[in-house]
Amino acid sequence: MMNKLTTLTLLVLFSANSYSWDTKFGYNGENGRNGANGVTGASGKDIVISSNGTKQSYSLVGANGTNGGDAEYGYPATSCNQYQPNNDVYGASGGDGGSGGNAGHGGDGGSIVVQYDNINTLRNIFVDSSPGLGALGGKGAEGAAGCRCSVPNWTRQFFRTAWRTVYVRECRVERLCDKSEVNKDRGDGRPGGNGGPGGNHGGGRPGGNGPGPGPGPITPPAPTTPGAPGAVCRDEKICSNVPRQEAYQQPYFETFHCQDGRYGSSGRDGSNGSNGSLGKVTLINQLKPLAPVKPSAQATFADLEAGLVMSNYIWEEKVGARTLFKAGSVIDDNFTAYAGRIDQPIKLEWAVPYRTITDFANVNVQLNLVGTKVESSVVDSGFLFSRQSRLENGVQILSITGAVKKSELTNMKMVQINGTDDNTYLEVEDLGGYAEAVTTRFYIDGDFDKASDNRDYNQFVEPQFVERTGNIFRILLGKLPLKKNYFKPGKSTDFELTIVRNFGQSVVKIGRFVIEKKKLGTNSELQIRMKDIKI
Repeated sequence: MMNKLTTLTLLVLFSANSYSWDTKFGYNGENGRNGANGVTGASGKDIVISSNGTKQSYSLVGANGTNGGDAEYGYPATSCNQYQPNNDVYGASGGDGGSGGNAGHGGDGGSIVVQYDNINTLRNIFVDSSPGLGALGGKGAEGAAGCRCSVPNWTRQFFRTAWRTVYVRECRVERLCDKSEVNKDRGDGRPGGNGGPGGNHGGGRPGGNGPGPGPGPITPPAPTTPGAPGAVCRDEKICSNVPRQEAYQQPYFETFHCQDGRYGSSGRDGSNGSNGSLGKVTLINQLKPLAPVKPSAQATFADLEAGLVMSNYIWEEKVGARTLFKAGSVIDDNFTAYAGRIDQPIKLEWAVPYRTITDFANVNVQLNLVGTKVESSVVDSGFLFSRQSRLENGVQILSITGAVKKSELTNMKMVQINGTDDNTYLEVEDLGGYAEAVTTRFYIDGDFDKASDNRDYNQFVEPQFVERTGNIFRILLGKLPLKKNYFKPGKSTDFELTIVRNFGQSVVKIGRFVIEKKKLGTNSELQIRMKDIKI
């Protein structure tokens, strides 16, 4: 039992004035400006001259590029007065140094075209087509210092609310009663008991049925507590230590730190410019101007039926230009020499047996002379053609062997599904009437077995399962390698169909059609929906 105040401290903290954020002091320094880029030198002048044996001199020098500008240094951070708040701090950063400007490239030497009738006269011509020199890139600048810490760390005392348990001495008075104090001075209290002994001890307490009191004085009985006959009672003071929770301000210490500001980074040096190229030389072995050519053109079928001539120059690449001009000339030793021209006639031949050129006379065709052959491509996307090309007596013949409007080629209709079991077939009609001239294939994507998660048929239909009569196609569904009970009478079916038609070099996809038949073996109409093309 404790008889004095005892204190037990519990570190139960309800608030802790801790700080986790950082604060910047000072202002960041500005970045240095980048150096200006240099300017690429101008190319030398391009000229066309005639060589007639007189002395001639030409300066076709390319200009030098200019240097890139140097960059500015970064600026240091300012107002770097460090303060010491109740949290960590860091200094402002110094400015980055600027990057040097890129240098300009040297200009190319000018090109020269020389027409002559005697190649030996070129020895009287001096040409300086020196290229310009590339310049130097500007220098990058260094960055500047950030704010420095004057006090690297500091400690502060804080208080936080904590709770502790204290024991307080508390007392109370309780009344205690005990019957055993009375019974020990009485007899056994049972009927017929003997009286107390007489003599000098005074009279005994009344017994049961025994004889009367003995000799001597009689002691009166002790008082009893009301309601508790025969009990001996007394008041007693009881004390105990009772725990109580007490708030108090607990001191603690926290240390904060300072971090120096970042030193600005240095800028890169600018790139150096490249030197220009020597001037090019082109030689034409005639003094009169070259006749114009037509290497490309756009024409209609009607124009081509009348005939056109495509033309272009022929050039050869050679080496040894420096030996042809006056000694000391500064030119590229590789040169281009005129070697004549190509004139290629081209004419359209309409060889379509099932229709005239009338509907296609205004179709535009792009023509390009590549080497000695004219390449052609139809510009209008609404038309499809099959064609061949051949050379006949020096004339290139563009023979059109098939022609169709794209809208005609895609005019297909799902007619009906007929038959049951092995005799089931889908009938498709070519309303454009080109079944004979066009290669047609059918792609089926069908999940005929609804109890399965797999597609039962997902491919082009094999040729042996497609029959054609005129412009009517029959797809023999019942002959496909499928379970035969898929096409029983009274059973529904559905699948997706895509039609792929090849016409010349062109491929057209039609569909995909979603075909549903509620019951096979009836005359009910097909339910058809269109979806995006899948293949």
